Amino acid sequence: RGAVSSVRASMDQFENYPAAQTLNEFVESLSNWYVRRSRDRFWRPLTGDAAQDQDKWDAYHTLYGCLRVISHLIAPFTPFFAETMHQILRIPQDPISIHLCDYPTPEDIRYQNEALSQEMNLVREVVSLGRAARSGGKLKVRQPLAQVEIILARMQDEPALKRHIDLILEELNVKTVEFTTDADHYVSYKVAPNFAVIGKKFRGLAQAIKPALASLSDPAAARNTLLATGRLPLIVSGETIELTPDEVEIRLEAKPGWSAAQGRAGVVVLSTEISDSLREEGLIRELIHHIQGLRREHDLAYQARITLYLEAGGEFTATVRKHFDSMIRGECLADAMEAAIPTGTAATDVEVEGHAAKLAIMAIR
Repeated sequence: RGAVSSVRASMDQFENYPAAQTLNEFVESLSNWYVRRSRDRFWRPLTGDAAQDQDKWDAYHTLYGCLRVISHLIAPFTPFFAETMHQILRIPQDPISIHLCDYPTPEDIRYQNEALSQEMNLVREVVSLGRAARSGGKLKVRQPLAQVEIILARMQDEPALKRHIDLILEELNVKTVEFTTDADHYVSYKVAPNFAVIGKKFRGLAQAIKPALASLSDPAAARNTLLATGRLPLIVSGETIELTPDEVEIRLEAKPGWSAAQGRAGVVVLSTEISDSLREEGLIRELIHHIQGLRREHDLAYQARITLYLEAGGEFTATVRKHFDSMIRGECLADAMEAAIPTGTAATDVEVEGHAAKLAIMAIR
């Protein structure tokens, strides 16, 4: 409903670019969040269990409804693609062409859960910050980490996030999620002037502002004051001035053993210490990535079961066998693992965290 309202408001003002931006953001969210998060629901076979089967159909119906709305919204922008979507999605009572349909209104969207939408937006922002922290710490996505610490800008958001702890654990690939208010234990702040802004306003004082900010005894307190009041009092060359958020840059620096990122939701801090067991799990996840790539290359059905063939060094092979039942069997639908690749079977050379290996798979008929 929010996307429809936003697009219509922009179009009514003849502002096509903001409308197109909203559409891009909605499609991005649908594809890279809802569809990706719902893959298991889409692929789950019908079992006869009413609750599970209904969950599968709910996933399909939600996606179908979103695609129908998108096909209508994009019609003024991409008329031929919208028409193609319409012909694929239309039901008998629909107009024969997308260009004979009424443009969507917010009232057409019969279901809207504003509280859930706000919760999910918060979860997505926290996850985005966690990924930024991973990137900043040069931590691979498939490498599990011990914990994430979340320092919220608004403590009242904590119950909403706790309702989606499992989702955050999975998205950030961490073992535990903790909430804390003790940001100083994990990060420090550096406060610097934005010379592009303060130069015109303070002129002769501008150069003196930098050392005055650098000498602040408690940058974290200065940051909190700036966020709470929108003003930061500062004594410069014996004169008291006030700086606004636009005039100050607050840089976050994680302390050793941590990587951090901050945004409107707060600060997300990841532990960068990787134990032997976590390193092994990361190794297996990298291998699983290669095996799934082979399944795609062989164009195997998602439910097809396979035999895995692995030729590698003894240490790596032992690690793979150790985790075969707990991780690889279920993730890759592999019923067995063999050491020798049969003659005539296509093999792929891979490198997994410095371990060279040959991989092959064979569908079990």
